[in-house]
Order: sequence, then C-alpha cells, then structure tokens
Amino acid sequence: MNLGHVFSQSDAIGKAVAVLLLLMSVASWVVILYKAWMLRRASGDVARSISAFWQAPSLAEAASRISGFDKGQLVSPLVDATQHPAAGTLAAAGDQAIDLVLAQSGRQFTVPAGQSILDCLIEHGCDPLFDCKRGECGVCAAAVIEGDIDHRDAVLSAAERASGKVMQICVSRAKGTRLVLDL
Repeated sequence: MNLGHVFSQSDAIGKAVAVLLLLMSVASWVVILYKAWMLRRASGDVARSISAFWQAPSLAEAASRISGFDKGQLVSPLVDATQHPAAGTLAAAGDQAIDLVLAQSGRQFTVPAGQSILDCLIEHGCDPLFDCKRGECGVCAAAVIEGDIDHRDAVLSAAERASGKVMQICVSRAKGTRLVLDL
C-alpha cells in the first residue's frame, strides 16, 4: 500500500489533513533552511564587525563601521549599550564629583562621578587597605570627619550608618560634594 492509494481512498477531511500536514512540513523545512542561512551570514557579519570595532580609533567611528556589516543587528545593540551607564553602577546612581580631603596628610583629590573613592586613592598613589571592592568585607572602612555619607555597603550595622562616622570607601560615596576622611 502506498501513499497515493491511501490519499485516493480518503474522504475530503482526510485529504485536507494530508495536504495541511504536507504544507506544514514544507514550511518547517523552509524556516529551518532560512535560519541556517541567516546564522551562517550573521556569523560572518559578527566576525567582520568585531574586527572593524577593534580597528576603529574611537567608539563613534567603530559604531559607524559596524553599521555597514551588522545587517542582523547583532553587534550594534552592544555598542549602543556602552553609551549608557549600566544599572547598579556608580555612574548610573546619579553620582557627582566629590572633593575629597585626607585630613592626616592634607592631600585633596576630586573623585569623578563614575569612580569609587578607593579607586581614586589608588590612582593617586595612596595605599589604602581593601579586599573585596564590593562593600562586603569591611576592610576598607574609613573614619569620616566631615560630609554626609551615601552608604552602599553590606557590612555596616544600622547604628554605624546612622552615626555618620565611618564608611566603606570601595562602594559608598558622599551625598554632597565635599568629604573629609581621617586618612
């Protein structure tokens, strides 16, 4: 018994179901082959886009070079994401620059909005104690002489936070523009 014989012996509903199943099978294969072709083309686009990105002298130039290669819009959203600060970062928290004064040495620094106090101190040749850089260990605690603290750590107790006398310089910042630490 072959399929032609079964098809000729079926009623209208059986024939409709058989045609529908055949069309669904053909459509599935068309989708599979199209996706395979798109994936192959996209992998080439991504490779060319990455090469163009790293060879560009600036981010704006990289974005314009990538737009010519990235037909599937696979790389362009990643480049666009670099233009906006990620949620949960210092830059996205609406930080402002801080005038930092180290009382013991008299040194003064400006801590940019996207940088932690700890990283600023390290950048300027200071050697503060630190470990995790996530506000979880308590090693980088610094005594505060002047300034309101925006506590972002997970180690200080509610009483320590309320006292306003200590902060974790790896993640916490000043609410205002001036901060004096006993360092």
